[in-house]
Amino acid sequence: MGDEFAKGRSIMDRRSESREREVDHIQPSVGQSIATIADIPRVHARAHPDKTALIFEERRFSYRALDEWADRIAQGLIAAGVKRGVRVAHFGQNTAHYFALLMGVAKAGGVLVGINWRLAAGEVAYILADSEARVLVADASMIDVAQEALKEVPAASRPALLLAIEGAKRGVGTPGWNDFRRWSEAFPARDPLVPVAPDDVIYQMYTSGTTGRPKGAEITHHAVIAPRGRDEMIAERDPLWHVWNGEEVQLVQAPVFHLTGNVWALIGLHAGATLVVHRAFAPEAIFADIARYGISHAIMVPAMLHALLRHPAFDEADLSSLRYIYYGGSPIALSLQCEAVRRFPCRFIQIYGMTEIGGSACYLPAGEHDPEGRNPAMRAAGLAYPWVEVRVIDREGCDLPAGEIGEILLKTDTLMRGYWKRPEATAEVIRDGWFHTGDAGFIDERGFVHVEDRVDDMIISGGENVYPAEVEDALLAHPAVNEAAVIGVPSERWGEAVQAVVVLRPGMSVEEQELIEFVRRRIARYKAPHAITFAPSLPRNATGKILRRELRATYSPAGAESTR
Repeated sequence: MGDEFAKGRSIMDRRSESREREVDHIQPSVGQSIATIADIPRVHARAHPDKTALIFEERRFSYRALDEWADRIAQGLIAAGVKRGVRVAHFGQNTAHYFALLMGVAKAGGVLVGINWRLAAGEVAYILADSEARVLVADASMIDVAQEALKEVPAASRPALLLAIEGAKRGVGTPGWNDFRRWSEAFPARDPLVPVAPDDVIYQMYTSGTTGRPKGAEITHHAVIAPRGRDEMIAERDPLWHVWNGEEVQLVQAPVFHLTGNVWALIGLHAGATLVVHRAFAPEAIFADIARYGISHAIMVPAMLHALLRHPAFDEADLSSLRYIYYGGSPIALSLQCEAVRRFPCRFIQIYGMTEIGGSACYLPAGEHDPEGRNPAMRAAGLAYPWVEVRVIDREGCDLPAGEIGEILLKTDTLMRGYWKRPEATAEVIRDGWFHTGDAGFIDERGFVHVEDRVDDMIISGGENVYPAEVEDALLAHPAVNEAAVIGVPSERWGEAVQAVVVLRPGMSVEEQELIEFVRRRIARYKAPHAITFAPSLPRNATGKILRRELRATYSPAGAESTR
């Protein structure tokens, strides 16, 4: 199928000559560094206008179409009162419309607020009110939840413009909502030429909120648009590192309400690659599109890798075009890591980071991945990027030597500006330029960063520190165990005792005591679970992280004891 904007191009064609003259003085020349997200469509629309930028549900959008669509959106947003620093909220799944919106917000100088489409109305209302978004763009399927949320937002803080994405029949029929596509086509495809600087905020991404109310992390253009040459810096020390060149075909199924989904997509768009956009993670659709479009690069959380490997279509799928899979977002079991390396026909790179530092800070090189799991580096998060500094400190703030566990601190020029209107919360995590991650880990003699667990998730049992990830790895080594999560529960004798929640593989079984003994043969006895509960599934957030707070609320018995 041809360019989606091929229809009705006469309006754009009549303006094309004057538009070229008007923006020529601000357009970076081809090959010049892209400084902001607004520059991405500008540069590539001139360098290769007809190249496919996005493929979404079999529709193709060229870089020229993306640039012109972004111009129209920017003009519409400006007409609605969006200017530098004004928030525009998006409540929906991954679509081509989202990436056009992102580029349009960037060209208008605004800030995009991502809202998790799985949230309830009250949670959506909180983010809308907290962010003070002037515009809300929502999927048609989200309109009912959005309407309920808007009722809870104070009148003075409600968005002035409501837009519904993608054939929004229900949305268009709802009073006050406009169809996003028709709305954007009413404005000229003319670059508004709003000055945007690399250190301007482009994203306000709300933290997952596993404890307390979520906070909006302010992320700048610079944090997500790597300056030219950074790939080459890594490649100098790692010959297997992939330097992006625009020939990539990239799967984008990681949710765009999370920073990972955005940074991942921007890596490809920055290089001039082609993105195959999926609304959400769906194994069968992924297998089909890898073969159909020759997808070469993908990013996954461990839960996604697990789902693909267990899918009945895996062995018959044509995965020959894959070159790299990047993975991260939550701890990965060594057994899953090894299986993925053995069965996928591509290289793997693990990444470690978080929203507040603008994406990733460390990576585990492809060459360190051993399909048999014998390389100790397989248990590491990886090496810090050349522009990132790492420290590990104790509870008194003193630096710890190699191999000793403490809190991991990061310093990088991609660090967030801060939490939106939360100076106290910002000061708690950023001190003297160092971001306190809340992750417990250590640095080994080779300089690899190891993440043991969250500091707050550490279990102190009888004065001994127990890290859930270590116990979970031991549980997952059993052939009957599909998933495992470990929490601390109250114990009069030990202070806390170790409790496991396990999901078994279909058709397999194991007795509780048998599994406990299995773990005791692999790790210290005091670390082994005192009790195991078998469950049909584990609660996870959108990025695949286990929600231990929910597990503690469900499975923590009062006065639990351990035989040790």
